[in-house]
Amino acid sequence: MTAIKHILAIMAVLLCGAGAMAQNSDFERIARIPNVEYVYISKSMLKSLEPLDSAGELSFIHSTKDLNSIEILSCDDAENVAEVKSMLTDATDDLELLSKVKSGQKNINVYGKRQGDGLSEMMVISPTAEKVVAVFIKGYMDAETLKSIAEMKQ
Repeated sequence: MTAIKHILAIMAVLLCGAGAMAQNSDFERIARIPNVEYVYISKSMLKSLEPLDSAGELSFIHSTKDLNSIEILSCDDAENVAEVKSMLTDATDDLELLSKVKSGQKNINVYGKRQGDGLSEMMVISPTAEKVVAVFIKGYMDAETLKSIAEMKQ
């Protein structure tokens, strides 16, 4: 989770003042809920992040030249977590459940939309009773790209 916080911090700084429209209308609606943190990273921003990868933190970006956007949501406000979880469940209606991992208190669900031998969309949701984090990736992801995303430092 430290890597996600690190990426969120970098993205927030880089995106300050940059106006961008979200690609996922569900994420855009969820982002309007109070105390929900939201980051949208466009294709051009992904390309400009490649030089920042000196420590290997963002190594997955090099193999994701076909990505169109990444969106990250996070909510740890007790009053809004249930609503965010419910809206994320609705957002997965058009996606296939690809993987479900449960380990202790951790729960991770991976959803996707298939395109040929890869995916055109992927949503990763990690809900707990106190917090929910979701990442939505849009663009073509082949097996090698998916492997590099999965191997990203945690």
